[in-house]
Amino acid sequence: TIKYMDCVISPSEYSSSLFIKRYPSFSGNNYIAPLLVPDQNNSENSQRRYFSIVGGAHTATGHDTFIELVNYVADKGLDYEFALISSSDVSQYLEILSDKAQKIIKVVNKRLITDSEIDKIISESYAVFRLDREVTQSGVIPVSYMNETPVIARDIPGLRQHVKHGENGCLVPFNCTPENLVEAMEFAKTNFTELSMNARRSYEEIWAEWNWDKYYGWLINLLGTKKVHGI
Repeated sequence: TIKYMDCVISPSEYSSSLFIKRYPSFSGNNYIAPLLVPDQNNSENSQRRYFSIVGGAHTATGHDTFIELVNYVADKGLDYEFALISSSDVSQYLEILSDKAQKIIKVVNKRLITDSEIDKIISESYAVFRLDREVTQSGVIPVSYMNETPVIARDIPGLRQHVKHGENGCLVPFNCTPENLVEAMEFAKTNFTELSMNARRSYEEIWAEWNWDKYYGWLINLLGTKKVHGI
């Protein structure tokens, strides 16, 4: 259907660059407009305790790396707690957890998970992991930043466009080790106040609902809504 379109909307600069690479002959307008997230920040009174992984689990999302990390921390007796929240079948990952590891991880795994449950886990976390080996469709980063929570992510193009190392989160090597991740966790915990403040600023500048006119004003003009509704 691309050949019939006057314009496309890409949710990020990286997405836009991939579209242009895939469809170099597209002659319409290519707008960049992120999916906006309503502000439901409840982190003000939250007690931070976890390092969490949130969302769907499959081969690209790095849940195996996360479970390896939990086992490593438990085996070394390090003072960290973890949380995993997902509606996917994560039984294959949970089976790998050692007895010690099971004591330091909170698991929320059911078919239907509410936004408030996700927000609660994120707002109680020092950081949320995005350990994707390739970029996947996800709202975890904007929701984390909305809740003033930094992100620890693999250093790949689709993640480092929003996760700025030492500013609103941490980037770890693609082939990261548990030692790399523990170092990032300790940095996030030690520098949480500054990272959290910058994470929230990133949300407000990019994904907050009040940016609607900045990103989608052209669409209203295109549809003639202003004239129809007298706005």
